[in-house]
Amino acid sequence: PSLQSILYPLKRHRPNFDVRRTILTIFRDRVLSKVLQQVDERIPSLEPMLFTVLLETDSFTEETKNFASLAHRVMGTKETRKQEPLVRVRSRTLPNKPTKKVTWGDLRKSATFSI
Repeated sequence: PSLQSILYPLKRHRPNFDVRRTILTIFRDRVLSKVLQQVDERIPSLEPMLFTVLLETDSFTEETKNFASLAHRVMGTKETRKQEPLVRVRSRTLPNKPTKKVTWGDLRKSATFSI
């Protein structure tokens, strides 16, 4: 938070400057990329942090691609997944009818209502 307050005045001079994104990008490139290079197993406790850094620092740079492959390895996810075939599922309430219709045929007054 204190670093964000120090860098906040830059936003006045450069409207497209994003303090959070800049800090996370520096953290990604200088700390996480170096620490995670030697990691070969899945670490579930790091997954929320890595996912946040991936989302917040998404760009088309080479550093982003390198970090994404490191993060996927540590999170135990594959970068590319084979797309599963799309299967259409019919309604479970009316399995034999393609469309559902609601009718209000019974408009009688309640049996407990009396005049």
